[in-house]
Amino acid sequence: MMEKLDPSIFLECDYIDDDFVIFKGFNEVPIQEFPTHLEAGVLGICLEGRAEVEINLNTYVLEKNCVILMGAGDIVVDKGMDPDFTAIFMAMSSSYLQGVTSPLPIQFPLLLHLKNHPMIKVNEQDVA
Repeated sequence: MMEKLDPSIFLECDYIDDDFVIFKGFNEVPIQEFPTHLEAGVLGICLEGRAEVEINLNTYVLEKNCVILMGAGDIVVDKGMDPDFTAIFMAMSSSYLQGVTSPLPIQFPLLLHLKNHPMIKVNEQDVA
């Protein structure tokens, strides 16, 4: 498992260091049109348009005000996007994620739920 992020895979980033990247646009997400094993956690918020992504053999449609969470180790496939698709993404290395998550047993059900339901729709206020 990758401990640090490889800056060379992110072409246009707003911020980057060895553990955390923020970028706008799906083209910067290290997801291909063929199954790809993620080596970082990725959180995305759709601002406009529509994109389709397959995560661990399940297809999700990412639309305005949807939040998606892909974990390190997930198998993902880019299934296409509208030309006006706009989103903000954050990628976090596995070492960063381990530092911000607690080993408390109470978090296991939450992590399991997020693994099985990686996308949620939120309201405009939550996006802001």
